[in-house]
Amino acid sequence: MRQGARRSTERLRLLPVTLASLLASCTAAAQESPNLAAFESPPDQVLMIWAHSDIQPFTMSQRKQYELAAHDIRNNVRGVDFAIVAGDIAQNAEEDEYRWYDATKRMTGLSEWHEIAGNHDQRDNGELFRKWVNPELHGEFRKGNLLFLLMSDENKSSPTEIPDTVFEWWRHELEANRDKIIVTVTHAPLKESGLPYTSNRTRVIVDGKRFVDALRLHPVDLWISGHIHADNHHPDDLQISRDLNGTIFVDVSPIRADLFRSWKVQSRIIVFRCGLDRALIRSRNHSKQAFETDLDRIVPLSKPYLCE
Repeated sequence: MRQGARRSTERLRLLPVTLASLLASCTAAAQESPNLAAFESPPDQVLMIWAHSDIQPFTMSQRKQYELAAHDIRNNVRGVDFAIVAGDIAQNAEEDEYRWYDATKRMTGLSEWHEIAGNHDQRDNGELFRKWVNPELHGEFRKGNLLFLLMSDENKSSPTEIPDTVFEWWRHELEANRDKIIVTVTHAPLKESGLPYTSNRTRVIVDGKRFVDALRLHPVDLWISGHIHADNHHPDDLQISRDLNGTIFVDVSPIRADLFRSWKVQSRIIVFRCGLDRALIRSRNHSKQAFETDLDRIVPLSKPYLCE
């Protein structure tokens, strides 16, 4: 990352959250540092999201990795409301891959899923993705005053390509929903996000300046993406951009394990609590069936989350 970009981007790794430290500080600064228990109960006051990307298994053993994650979510992570998948469900965009994915989803016990297409899902121009996963390549949904805006990669080339018509739809939604907490989901991140490897033009959104200019006028609270295949322990894997109205860029990590990520099967759990202007972002290590508590982060929101 360029030095100037580093100065304008605050590293969220400087804000680790542990239960002990939060309990010690909650009396003096309860609003600034809510403890982890605030995100756990009661269940009807908490919204919990399983966010992941880049499933794209090469082998049967890599399919087993995703099935392991599905069983972990069902058996060990209680209270998940829905899943977000930030693209690259398939490796080769073949029917058998999507049929397997559809069956594996059911293993989780989750009934609500929100998926976008990645570049690998576009290898057949997105035909099987639209058949098996989602007939629409962009869209929105709401939870209370949370507005989720999802945009697929619409080209099989490595960079994420989002058509101008979709960008204009997204920009209009920002302008029309200034009273909402806005979450954007894309396959690749913006170059200006400060996330790892975004100096590589194949790892980012094409013509990202469109989005940068819009973010300077209309804030987005969270921007969720994948594609860069970074480990959640990478020091830049969560970024808050002061230049872009405090947008928090979250890499959800590829859930497929590989050598460069120490064979970890990782994803994110994102938690909102009614009445809090903070969100909790956690890293789940499905290989160990445990949270990586040293990576817990509490991040600021533009306004409190209001339950439905």
